[in-house]
Amino acid sequence: MPVRSPRLTVAAAAATAVALLAGAAASAADPQPAARASTPADGVELPALLPGLWEYRRTLAHGQAAKPQTANLRKCTDPRAEIRDKMTELRKKNCQFTPLTKRGDRYLSSWTCPTPYGPSRFRDVLIVKDAGSYQDLIEMRSGTQTSEQRIDARRLGECPARDAGPSQPPASKK
Repeated sequence: MPVRSPRLTVAAAAATAVALLAGAAASAADPQPAARASTPADGVELPALLPGLWEYRRTLAHGQAAKPQTANLRKCTDPRAEIRDKMTELRKKNCQFTPLTKRGDRYLSSWTCPTPYGPSRFRDVLIVKDAGSYQDLIEMRSGTQTSEQRIDARRLGECPARDAGPSQPPASKK
């Protein structure tokens, strides 16, 4: 098992927390008004996202590591609400954001978060494909360590229906 430095571990933990924030942030063309995930003093609004069942494919490469780590996740979510919550959580941890900017189908952002080992810096490029899919490219730097993360996200459809109520006990046999 490879030994990781505490600085890289902190950066990876921060990156994971940010991954959902950024990973959920890049679809557009929802006819509903876009949600604000930033303060009024910030730049453009985040793109609108459709709630539902989403699939996320994450690839994480640490510096010179030979093989990237991959993970897949499916979950029912409202990505806009998730983004707002994650940004609020990071701001409470004293992370500082630059205003979000937009260039064509790309949303650009960066932020810095304090850690016990010095600041961790993040640069994010969200490439909007449509209201139900996007790609998110994140670069994370902490000291001399650099990691890159790619998230491919797509909406699969509506969330499966949940049971309407408690299940009935089985009928007893006499």
